[in-house]
Amino acid sequence: YDSAKVNFEKFKKEYKGDQKTLKKLAAKEILLCDSVQKLIVSEKKIVIRHLDSTINKVNTEGAPVAFNDSTLVFTSLRTDKKEYVTEEDTGDLIKRKLYFAKKQNDEWQYKGEYSTVLNDASANTGNACFSPDKKRIYFTRCKLNLNEVMTCAIYVSEKNGDDWSEPVKLPKTVNDPKYTSTMPAVTTDPAKGNEMIYYVSNNKEGKGGLDIWYTVYDKKNKVYKDPKNAGTKINTAGDEISPYFDHETRTLYFSSDGMGGLGGFDIFKATGDGKKWLALENIGQPLN
Repeated sequence: YDSAKVNFEKFKKEYKGDQKTLKKLAAKEILLCDSVQKLIVSEKKIVIRHLDSTINKVNTEGAPVAFNDSTLVFTSLRTDKKEYVTEEDTGDLIKRKLYFAKKQNDEWQYKGEYSTVLNDASANTGNACFSPDKKRIYFTRCKLNLNEVMTCAIYVSEKNGDDWSEPVKLPKTVNDPKYTSTMPAVTTDPAKGNEMIYYVSNNKEGKGGLDIWYTVYDKKNKVYKDPKNAGTKINTAGDEISPYFDHETRTLYFSSDGMGGLGGFDIFKATGDGKKWLALENIGQPLN
């Protein structure tokens, strides 16, 4: 990091080209070299455990979310053989679905497909999250659009006995067909108790790449308000993804590759709501 900083400073001083943004980028990298040095010398005492092999298979498992203390819902491309999948793959392959695991004797065990109502044979389904009262589930379905680009949309479903109701797609203000909307995270607005849904989109009105946005569900009028960008404290010219909101501490956790850090996407946290956030913090090693 020391030698990187020297080279960035040299570049900033000597660069005479016409790409002015490069000097700004170098200045940002100089600051990041200093901030990363602080992260390296401190490591929190955290124990990380790899989940049971009935859950983790040869393909990607992701987006785990707890329904309660003994039920974990996650997304997986579940197959016993290796399926090499890229975002540009055609629709003939096995689809991602929502699955669940149960905690038994302090160990998580795979139990099967979470809900046939939520999973769709023609789309990749994933990124589930539950409203604080556990009566609603938000999740995404992703399909190839007419331009053969994988595009996601957010759906919601109501608790219906032991299962869920037929999912409903959120309005076009959230699911603009020209862009992707994915990775919902839900909390309640502390003022009126309305649901706030944070999500990720590459909408061109953002700060660059994938940004974190939010919409508020007005429960009285049963409408989703026009989405707003979570602001420049959260979003950068890079990509911000996988938001998770802790209701008790009013803290947003998310990953970003636009703020520097120990690797590619580091996990950050910020306390606040909507567009108003207190100081941002890289959560450090060993998670990053």
